[in-house]
Amino acid sequence: MSTIDRMFDELLLRYPRRAVWEPPIEMFETATEVIVRAELPRTLRLSVPVKGPEVKAVYNDGVLEVRIPKAEHVNPIPVKVLTAV
Repeated sequence: MSTIDRMFDELLLRYPRRAVWEPPIEMFETATEVIVRAELPRTLRLSVPVKGPEVKAVYNDGVLEVRIPKAEHVNPIPVKVLTAV
């Protein structure tokens, strides 16, 4: 292990990073306003089929919450198992 690797390991142990993701933010001002730009993905790839038209989004106290219902065929369906006689 190199000296630089050990240095980074020691720094990370001493000052652990928060596990919270923060988007890149650019903030600057002009003569008449303050401008804040946040880099956020315009789309997200989901791992399951969803009901797109039923998506609901709420923005409250600086937090955006998006609720995306799963498509019916994704939900588990109980199956009765018969035993052979």
